[in-house]
Amino acid sequence: MSDILQLHCPKCGTPIGFDIRRQKYRCTSCSWQATPARMKEIRPEWLESVGTFAGQGRTGQVPEAMIPFALKREEAMVRMYGWGKAHNALPEGRLAVEQSGTLTGIYLPFQLLRGPVHARVKADERQREDICEGCLEGFTVSMSGQMNEAVLDRVASVDWSEAEPFGSGSVIDHPIQYPDLTSDSLEKRVQKKAQAKFLPDVRKALNAPQAKLVSLNTDDLLTVPVLLPFYLVRSGRMMVIVNGQTGEVAATNEGAQHGYPWLLEPLVYTVFATFLLMALLNLSTIPSLIAAVVLALFFFGFMGKGRRSLIRKLFGKKEPAVADADKEISPVPRGDELFENPLDNTPYFPARDHKQTTFVP
Repeated sequence: MSDILQLHCPKCGTPIGFDIRRQKYRCTSCSWQATPARMKEIRPEWLESVGTFAGQGRTGQVPEAMIPFALKREEAMVRMYGWGKAHNALPEGRLAVEQSGTLTGIYLPFQLLRGPVHARVKADERQREDICEGCLEGFTVSMSGQMNEAVLDRVASVDWSEAEPFGSGSVIDHPIQYPDLTSDSLEKRVQKKAQAKFLPDVRKALNAPQAKLVSLNTDDLLTVPVLLPFYLVRSGRMMVIVNGQTGEVAATNEGAQHGYPWLLEPLVYTVFATFLLMALLNLSTIPSLIAAVVLALFFFGFMGKGRRSLIRKLFGKKEPAVADADKEISPVPRGDELFENPLDNTPYFPARDHKQTTFVP
């Protein structure tokens, strides 16, 4: 069923790719070609028979493909329990052990994206911005606002060669969660993922490790709404999730990012500094209290927003705490070649010469 995700020439059936220099999708076997705008209009015929996605979220996107569950519920329970035993030092690990028998299966909504992107790049701070054209191979973005994006990223790899069309004939053996992100929130996720995938290619092409993207336009990416299979258990802010196809396991504890380090840290510094002054200057009670107040005003004013927090810089996490996915028990995902660009995928800088070795003034 992998053909539903492959891009084939409508004339000869050969897999097609995107020609970055010509800015067109092109067949290497015949003369067929199409602009990104035209390519977006060429949809598989079976999509015409897909009905409305009842209860669809504000993204208004109908699933076009799905990855069926390969793991039975009992197999997922074993994977989750084993992962929990191996990570029993974490509260997420203990949750996996205690509640593995209550896990439920669900299809979660994602976007599969690939195709051309357009960027403005700076190789370093002294160099001017330059236009860069590129092509991204397939990557996924979650359309669920209820699930932690970081933990889903850890277990979202699937064998795309097993993809099936979503339609009236689909076997839906588990409930479906509908997209619930606004268009703006989804676009922010797409931008973040696209930048993370494209920047390493740009730096490699420029041989400039410090290069950065000034802007990235993703409007021409081809988008396929897909459903991916997962088993999960939740308790408060904790979640353990199993990929329903590959068996990968990961977890998150969103509560780990909450707390009051901005309050605790300056308080610790205040107490320490006060006792240090008392010891060094042999202060009595009243001067010590005055010193403590002055020190508290300084430390809380200086560190109150966490911007200068040493502890948070060393140990803090801006993202929710995410336990590592278990890669050892999972089969290697196959089918990624479905998204490989058969044409040259090296980022192209129009202002450079044809060898792409130096910038043209």
